[in-house]
Amino acid sequence: MLGFLKDPIHAIFYLGFTLTACGYLSKAWLNVSRTTARDLARKLTQQQISIRGMREQAVTRYLNNYVPMCALLGGAALGLLSVSADFIGALGSGSGILLAVTIAWGLYEEVSKARLPPSMAAQYAAFM
Repeated sequence: MLGFLKDPIHAIFYLGFTLTACGYLSKAWLNVSRTTARDLARKLTQQQISIRGMREQAVTRYLNNYVPMCALLGGAALGLLSVSADFIGALGSGSGILLAVTIAWGLYEEVSKARLPPSMAAQYAAFM
């Protein structure tokens, strides 16, 4: 917190850059991870899930209104969490804390998936 008070211009630049970079990187991650609106609409169609009264292209347009903005806001929220942890002087850096939580969550998911019965594991894999 003292660093923010000692050099507010640097802190504001750090906050703005981190929020912007995290937001746009998460939006770009949609294409890399194949979770764009078109990919999500295709997954819904494969799982025989539909939105009442909409065809696949209409679902894609509908999801395209929400998915990129949610990715941008989600990335900015993670950036804000990281910056606020840095500002208040949390044990370790904010990005280090996020990295540790992400790794722990991934391990939890792997262990949970390994403990599923084979019939449910196939359903879980189809969903993901």
